Amino acid sequence: MAENEEFQLKSVKQKSTHISNKDIAHLIIQCGTFGPFQRWLYGYVLTLGIVSAMQLMNLPFLSASVPFLCYPPNFNASLIPANLTEDEYLQMLQPDSDDQCSVYNNNFTGTYYATPPSNSSKLQCSYGRKFLTEEFSTIESEFDLVCERKWLKSTSQSVFFSGFLVGSIIHGILSDRFGRRPIILLASVCLVICGVIKIFMPSFSIFLILHWIQGFGYIGIMLIVYALALELMSPKQREHLNFCYATVYSIAAIFVTGFAYAISDWRYLELTVCLLPITNFFIWVHLPESPRWLIERKRFVEAEALFRKIMKKNKIQNQEVLDIFRNNEENEEEEEKTSYKNIIQEHACEEKVLPKQKTYLFIDLFKTSFIALITLNICFGWMVCSMLYYGVSLNSVDMAGNRYLNFLLMHVVEFPSMVTSYYLCKCFGHRKPTTFCMMFSGLNCIVSNFVTKGSFWFPLILVILGKFGIAGAFASVYLLSAEIFPTVVRANGLGVASVSARIGGIIAPFILQLSAYIKWLPLSIYGVLSVMSGMLLLLLPEPKNKDLPQTFEDLDNWKTSSVDVFLLFFKHSPGRRSANLKRDFGKFVFNMAESIKHPVKANKELEDTHISEKGIIQLLEKCSVFGPYQRRLYAYILVSKIFSIITALSMTFSTGNVPFLCYPPNFNASTIPANLTENEYLQMLRPDDDQCSVYNNSFTGTYYTTPSSNSSKVQCSYGRKFLTEEFSTIVSEFDLVCERKWLKSTLQSVYFFGYLSGCIVFGILPDRFGRKTMLFWALLFLIVCGFGKIFVPSLAILTILYSLQALNCMGTSIIFYTMMLEFATTNSRTAINFGYMCIFALISMILPGLAYAIPDWHYFELTVCLQPIISIFACRFISESPRWLIGRKQFAEAKTILRKMMKQNKIHPQEWIGFFTNDVKSLEQIDSQDNLDDQRISPREKNYTFIDLFKTFYLASITLNICFSWFVMGMLYYGIILNSVDMAGNRYINFLVMLVIELPASLCCYFLFLRFGHRKPISFFMMSSGLCCIVSNFTTEGSYWFSLILVVLGKFGISAAFNSVYLLTAEIFPTVVRTNGLGVASMAARFGSIFAPFILQLSSYAKWLPLSIYGVLSFISGISLLFLPETKDKDLPQTFEDLNNWKT
Repeated sequence: MAENEEFQLKSVKQKSTHISNKDIAHLIIQCGTFGPFQRWLYGYVLTLGIVSAMQLMNLPFLSASVPFLCYPPNFNASLIPANLTEDEYLQMLQPDSDDQCSVYNNNFTGTYYATPPSNSSKLQCSYGRKFLTEEFSTIESEFDLVCERKWLKSTSQSVFFSGFLVGSIIHGILSDRFGRRPIILLASVCLVICGVIKIFMPSFSIFLILHWIQGFGYIGIMLIVYALALELMSPKQREHLNFCYATVYSIAAIFVTGFAYAISDWRYLELTVCLLPITNFFIWVHLPESPRWLIERKRFVEAEALFRKIMKKNKIQNQEVLDIFRNNEENEEEEEKTSYKNIIQEHACEEKVLPKQKTYLFIDLFKTSFIALITLNICFGWMVCSMLYYGVSLNSVDMAGNRYLNFLLMHVVEFPSMVTSYYLCKCFGHRKPTTFCMMFSGLNCIVSNFVTKGSFWFPLILVILGKFGIAGAFASVYLLSAEIFPTVVRANGLGVASVSARIGGIIAPFILQLSAYIKWLPLSIYGVLSVMSGMLLLLLPEPKNKDLPQTFEDLDNWKTSSVDVFLLFFKHSPGRRSANLKRDFGKFVFNMAESIKHPVKANKELEDTHISEKGIIQLLEKCSVFGPYQRRLYAYILVSKIFSIITALSMTFSTGNVPFLCYPPNFNASTIPANLTENEYLQMLRPDDDQCSVYNNSFTGTYYTTPSSNSSKVQCSYGRKFLTEEFSTIVSEFDLVCERKWLKSTLQSVYFFGYLSGCIVFGILPDRFGRKTMLFWALLFLIVCGFGKIFVPSLAILTILYSLQALNCMGTSIIFYTMMLEFATTNSRTAINFGYMCIFALISMILPGLAYAIPDWHYFELTVCLQPIISIFACRFISESPRWLIGRKQFAEAKTILRKMMKQNKIHPQEWIGFFTNDVKSLEQIDSQDNLDDQRISPREKNYTFIDLFKTFYLASITLNICFSWFVMGMLYYGIILNSVDMAGNRYINFLVMLVIELPASLCCYFLFLRFGHRKPISFFMMSSGLCCIVSNFTTEGSYWFSLILVVLGKFGISAAFNSVYLLTAEIFPTVVRTNGLGVASMAARFGSIFAPFILQLSSYAKWLPLSIYGVLSFISGISLLFLPETKDKDLPQTFEDLNNWKT
């Protein structure tokens, strides 16, 4: 009897009529492709993205290297000759070799210190250090993250990206469970609160914790906003959205460069950046929920309301949109009425449990072999993209030349990178351009190992080319990932991919540190991984011109097309492969996927009633593609995103290195010669080759004397004097130089760990509680953490706040992007994506000016963290995603939003209101049965988690591929960003160049997307960025401009790739797990960004190693992205079934 009841209950569930994936896509198109509603949505999403990305772009300045001098043992400043200042004398004690953490021993003549002779003994810089913070200060000078503490600097970066990692998962799961909007709010709250608190923490440990939370919040915003916007766009609009969204990092970097140039103190710089996400709260109010998510969650009323709102704003009157919901409601009522009545009559005296709506988790991404392979492929691509992107970005401020110009170049190159990636995706699909970018970036990394030491320009060119490639790959892989993951796990999939990116970001700084052992190792690792990732991406199904998969079944239908594309890759490869080999290998791949696929066709048989992707697309198109409602919505999102970007990028200036001088042992300032200032004398005691060493005092009996070339050196452990006259950062605040330099890397890694965490948290929460709700909380925490950072005296608390800020910053990013795509129609997603990405590049240009205007990091951070307050108010005008409401079966809310949309777009709602009728009547019919059986439990909606991203082999392979790409992109991107302010030259110009380059990168990627699809441009930029990293190893030390060009090109590539992969990821993951997918992918990027600062430190062992690692990983990621399904011109998948349909 129980088995019969179970069978009947299952039959009810199987019979439930749903709005198909194509219906959702048709709904979006019918509501207006790019009307006012879509344009407003563009504005909201881009603003949210820019503001959130500024948190990330500030990392290079926050942890930039600050010049310092080492004190010799028993230094006494009074014994310095009168003709020398303390800095001059300490500079004399600095050895001329490459060892900055050594110092000549004091040469005491009896009265004054004397100039140390050339054969003087050297000592470790362990007697104290003096940071030269006159120009700027960072966390390196604040927490003494140099020499033996240098690893802490990489740790700080990895901690931030670890926040990315966790946030990618959490935000992805929560957004797929609770909707996009709630998670965006949650991430914004974490971003602001932790950013503020972090500034005031005196403990480096607390600093790392806040740093982690900040990264956690940042990724939640970036991912969910992207997923939300993607689910509101048509397939053709997705490319535009991805292009626009890809620019937010460049725009944020430009703003951060300006901020860092204006604000030399890292505390004020960080405060400035973390306050900007306050605007996210204002934008969040106006953000709509994803209609795909609403339909998938069976909230048809809310979805219908959302479509009405879209049509109203777009001034469209389309009865067909309403008819879809009405017909769905009528069919469901008729089927469920009969089924439930029979069950109740037969078991009137027994307890009944009616079918519950399935909840998807990130585990679902690995349930079948096909989904699992896709997930792993995407995750690896994201990891490599993040590793290269942040590996290049984090080092831009520490390169030779102006730190601001370096950083700016690294991000300016992203604009042409995005343009190139856009047109490549437009022409060649969404996989191949991503592969090309990954391989191009990887090759640059490898070639960089062969650059001679004295060449400046050639390494710069390679770095720029590598950034060019990885930026393009990152931009396109976003789109590729979003298009591949079904709607039911899109947020989960993007979250998992983002987690992979965060892992890459976490690893990136540590890979860079391998150069201390083997100089060529980091770039070789980057290059190889980038090439590998680029090749693996070719195995993903091509999502171009396909409807977004709504369910796993839709994604399973892409299997055939994925294999065909893979065989096509073999077909166009150079000879030697026979036709039989191609055929047999294709059969092997397909049969393997089928053999290990989940044995039960669970997705299709157990599918709940939902409105399909095609129905949502029709609703959105009926509400006008880009009417007044969409324009206002996008405007609010973009405004909020702008401040989030500024908050994310502010760390670059807040952790920038501050010049410092080391005190010798027993230093006495009264014995310095009268003709020298203290700084001049300490500068004389500083060896030329080691900032963390100092010559021992040479005392003549009355005054210190100039140390001779053979003077003994001692470690800079007797005190340091930071030259904060120009600017101050966390480095000067917490003395993060020499033996404490590792704390700076730790801080940056903790920050990216926060991003990683944000990928997890905001991959889950927005799908659970809605996009708008979580966006509010993310913005709120973003402000709170931003305030907290300024006042904390502990580095540990500051690290914690940084991590929390990164967590919420990631949350805002995920939610903004998700909401933008979920309001977009199929044809507008690409343009919206790249427009969203371009905001990053544009806002990034502002940051150097802000940093320059506010040199004190406290005020800078205060300025940044206050800005998201505007976003909080803007949130009031941001509607919940109708896709999310429909996916959650909240049809009343969805109907309200659609009515509002149609009203503002001046469209008559009676033309399409029938879309929701059937679902509403069905729910009413179910409720009416309660009087017949008190024991019966009403059907509940399924909650998806990031586990659902791995439920099938196909979805798992997509998720892993995207995650790897995000990992590599995060590693490269933040590796360049964080080091831009420490490059040779002006720190503000370096940072500005690194960020300004993102705008042309986004534009380039945009046009490539239009021409080549969404995968190929990302692959191209990943490979090109990796190539730049590799080539950078071969530049000579004196070739400043060539090295700068390579860095800019690398930043160009990785920016284009990073901006593109956002769209790709959001388009691949279904609505039900889109933010989960974005969260996972973003978490992968955060892993890459966490590793980025430590990979950079590998240069201390082998200078070629960090760039080699970046180059190889970028190349691999670029190739692997080609194996993702092409999402160009396809409807967003609403469920896993929609994604499975892309197989064919």
